[in-house]
Amino acid sequence: MQTRRKIATETAVLAVVPCLLILAGIALRAMTGPFEADPDYAYLLNGLSLLTFHAPGHYDHPGTTLQIIAALVIVPAWLISAPLHGMTGVKNAVLSNPQYFLHVINLVLIAADAAAAFYMGRRIRAAANLGAALAAQISVLGSYSVMIGLNRVTPEPLLLACGLLLAGYLAPAALQPERFVQTRAYATRLGALLGFIIVTKITAIPLLATVFFLRGRHFRLAAAKAGAIAMLVLTFPIAVHYPQMMKWFARLFVYSGAYGGGHIGVPGASNIWDNFLLLFDQTPEIFVIFVFYVLSFPLWRDTTRRVVAICALILGVSILMVLKEPVVRHFMPIVGSIALANAAILSQWSARPPARIGGGILALLLALGIGRNAFAASAWAQDAWHAQADNQALLAKATTAGCQLAFYYEVNTQTYNLGFGDEYTSKRFAADLDRLYPNTLFYDVFGHRFQTFTGPISSKDLNSRLAAGRCIYLVGSLPERFSDFGIPQRELALVMRTDHGQGGSIVAYAWRPQ
Repeated sequence: MQTRRKIATETAVLAVVPCLLILAGIALRAMTGPFEADPDYAYLLNGLSLLTFHAPGHYDHPGTTLQIIAALVIVPAWLISAPLHGMTGVKNAVLSNPQYFLHVINLVLIAADAAAAFYMGRRIRAAANLGAALAAQISVLGSYSVMIGLNRVTPEPLLLACGLLLAGYLAPAALQPERFVQTRAYATRLGALLGFIIVTKITAIPLLATVFFLRGRHFRLAAAKAGAIAMLVLTFPIAVHYPQMMKWFARLFVYSGAYGGGHIGVPGASNIWDNFLLLFDQTPEIFVIFVFYVLSFPLWRDTTRRVVAICALILGVSILMVLKEPVVRHFMPIVGSIALANAAILSQWSARPPARIGGGILALLLALGIGRNAFAASAWAQDAWHAQADNQALLAKATTAGCQLAFYYEVNTQTYNLGFGDEYTSKRFAADLDRLYPNTLFYDVFGHRFQTFTGPISSKDLNSRLAAGRCIYLVGSLPERFSDFGIPQRELALVMRTDHGQGGSIVAYAWRPQ
């Protein structure tokens, strides 16, 4: 009876952090406004493409795992909502109400994160103790990248779940290597999980270092084979894009700038320093914990040193990658590795005095990280809420002005987001969108042309709209963000704008061609 009560108590304790993750995800989703075009709508519409038996057109990450999950979620979400819209086809249902389907997919991803955190806690508790398991789970709450990534339909929430599953799966091999019986099947499953992770997004490639938890070359080779097979199977839907995908990834690794831009070679020192300052300001815990692992390394016994060394390697490589393209949510895949290292350190709390001192410092860092993260995430969410509220108010005013609206880059409207997402399906749904949203107009700031869902419109059509006496408002991100907006400044008359920085503001201009 006492053992059962203890198990029930520990289970309840280990469920606290997963429940907090769900609550945080739902609250952040509610505060940050509608889902954005990039890449949320691209994943939604490519999931819909899979349901219509077409190859996805989006392979940048590659991301097929999330597209498959989106497809699997769309069907039950459609069936559940059927009483509200009747038996409308699934395609029309998604294109007519994309926000509903994105909400359901996001909720599934948040639930997966919570389930993975609970699984990790249970596995670490079995391999070490309750304190180590709680330290691992609390490490998730101390990560700013987690808080700002939970509210999206992007690969990162899925990678967080995979990283936590990976940490839990590795727990017995990492924390009890002398007792753990390693098998070929164990190595194969590890490789398959790593293959799933890399296909989800290439930024998770540092996690390949977890194969060093396997002892013996033949086990690592088995993991490598399983990973390669998993990658081939999971990318089969985009097999027609393999050549373009390989060129894209080569550019990412070879060129110095973000998204494969810049020159061939490594980024300049000044660029690296600027990116470091930006990242350190947003997520200092990543750099602090890395320095702690390096400086405290001599304090630990051999088993813990091995765990800390492998996780520090993963963290170091990830830092180098993100310094090139400073996006905070790209740290989400390695949160599980940080959790595993922290569990290994705190599992020997009662060891020799130096280890107790190191464990105490880590506990203090975790407490400070959670406090700092709570304030930072709250401030970020409030800023996002105010920006979205002001931007949506501007859009409402522009809509009632009686002018034709031409949406462009990063304006968060349903029609623009659907058009953006459809660009990544090779315009699979262009005709359907044109039927559902007639007379929609966009301005392509990169191609310097006006267009509809189905493609560019002719000068004759554009002139006829102007000749009819109807004004045209261009609504989107600040023109100064673009090196060449394509329309002379003298032809643009400012109507209204919001003030939330260069990346968060939108503007409405009346276009007066001369």
